[in-house]
Amino acid sequence: YLGNFMLCGVGAYALALHVTGNRAGAILAGLAYMSTPHLLGQAYNGISETCSAGWLPRTLLGMQVTLADPKPRNAVMTGVVAGVNALASWYYGLFAGFFLLVLIGRGLLLEVRRRWPRKGRRKGAATVRGPARGMGWTGWARVIAIGSLSTALVVVGPFSAFLATMAADDALVTRDPQFVWSTLVMHNMTDLLALFMPGRYYSPDLKAVFDEDLIVVVAIGHALLWPAVLGAVMAPRGRGMRWLVGAGCFVVLALGPFLYIGGDYVQVLGGWLPLPFLAFYKLFPMFSRISHAYRFVQGATLALCVAAAWLVEVVEMRRGKTVALGVALLLGAARMAESFVATPAVFPLPVS
Repeated sequence: YLGNFMLCGVGAYALALHVTGNRAGAILAGLAYMSTPHLLGQAYNGISETCSAGWLPRTLLGMQVTLADPKPRNAVMTGVVAGVNALASWYYGLFAGFFLLVLIGRGLLLEVRRRWPRKGRRKGAATVRGPARGMGWTGWARVIAIGSLSTALVVVGPFSAFLATMAADDALVTRDPQFVWSTLVMHNMTDLLALFMPGRYYSPDLKAVFDEDLIVVVAIGHALLWPAVLGAVMAPRGRGMRWLVGAGCFVVLALGPFLYIGGDYVQVLGGWLPLPFLAFYKLFPMFSRISHAYRFVQGATLALCVAAAWLVEVVEMRRGKTVALGVALLLGAARMAESFVATPAVFPLPVS
């Protein structure tokens, strides 16, 4: 467990350092990510796979490096790390896939803008920032193919065995559609208030409702949320806003198939208000196996950690390195204090 928390901190530090170029901001990102309330809650529950969240920021880092420098070696290494991330937790493998689609979409958009600039602007005159500058369609296809093949070599065997065990007649845990659906909407509901409410606000309170000695912790934490929002807004050229938007998308998915607020589903026109998760659940086979939508909060947390690092970068540009380091340590301490005492997470973790 301690090793996983350490890997979370180092992974978020490395990702934020690559994105912002600011070491103090990367320190804040590492401290914020390794003290995520959701991870502390899962450690209390004994669900070790969820705590293996340090491979997710490493995968994102590899993706960004590969798309910026599309060498086969980078693609292979990123593919392998992405495979390890998926083996650590299938949820985090899915999260990495979402981030990859965003990166690919943005890179293709930049490629289109490079090839066909807007009217009145000389071709090639615009500064193109971001992944795969001028990589071309062939380069895109080659890098994605190499990375995907590397991931497949790591994942396919274990994933096939994983599916076989769930389909076996003597399976201890099944993922048939009826079980998953009933679990999603009657057991693992994500209360919107639980994301932002300080204190011991559980979503749902499994002990009170089902007499289960487990806790569901989805709190984001205001000590992370508001510095991340401020950093996203202040970051140059909108480079922080993309992380804030990504966090928002993960938050929406974490809410599950229907909007649940204050202990009850929101009624609209005689039925529950549907959310985007429901469309993914209906359209994609892997989503029909997901019974813990609230785990998407981990993807949102990682994006917010990077956005918060941008705030420190802006402070350093305006006030210098010493002030920026002080701000990073202060915000990091506030984040950890809030996670430990002002969220449903249990700290210190119980031991035996």
